Amino acid sequence: MTAGEAIFLSDEAPQPPPGRTGIRRSSGSTDQATVTGHVVAPWEGDGAEMRGKANADRRGVIRAVRHCLAVTLLGSVALSCSLFQRIRFEEPDVSLEAIEITGLDLSGVSLVLWLDVFNPNDYDLRTTRVEADLELEGSRFGRAQLSEAAVLGAGLHTRVGVPAEFSWQGLGAGARGLLERGSVRYQLDTRLRVETSFGGRNLTLRRRGEVPVTNPDS
Repeated sequence: MTAGEAIFLSDEAPQPPPGRTGIRRSSGSTDQATVTGHVVAPWEGDGAEMRGKANADRRGVIRAVRHCLAVTLLGSVALSCSLFQRIRFEEPDVSLEAIEITGLDLSGVSLVLWLDVFNPNDYDLRTTRVEADLELEGSRFGRAQLSEAAVLGAGLHTRVGVPAEFSWQGLGAGARGLLERGSVRYQLDTRLRVETSFGGRNLTLRRRGEVPVTNPDS
């Protein structure tokens, strides 16, 4: 190559290689530059799209986690309410349904106190001891006691018989009412020991009213 040809070729403006972008600075100067154009590289667009998808995926995961937590919380509350309903305790109701005379002699009288016991709970109760202090027509008769276990069904009325023997001494109007009338006024203080699956309870219940008197031998 001759010198003239070299000079002629150097006058042509050099072109950047295909695919190259950006700013080309002239040699020997930091202040002058030639803009050759700007082309977005393919990887830059793909990366933005991938980052958008990743953010959308993260938001979806967060929403799903929040939904799962909300469902779990609601389920826990519902379970707690259900358990509370199961373990909530309500006192049974005890009333004197009838007095049955089972024996008479000069020393006293034998009775069976028939109790109607209602269990308002949605689970069974079991009585292990029943004590009943009885008054008839304002006169104290005494105490009847039952040590045999009885099952009180959930939401049911259960008839429980408590045997007792009382002396005539001091019974007064109560004895006359028991023998002469078909019903008497009563007051009954009942002490129950009940067992449940979550522990035992001692209860004291008082009822007043009028009760029929039955005598199978009459």
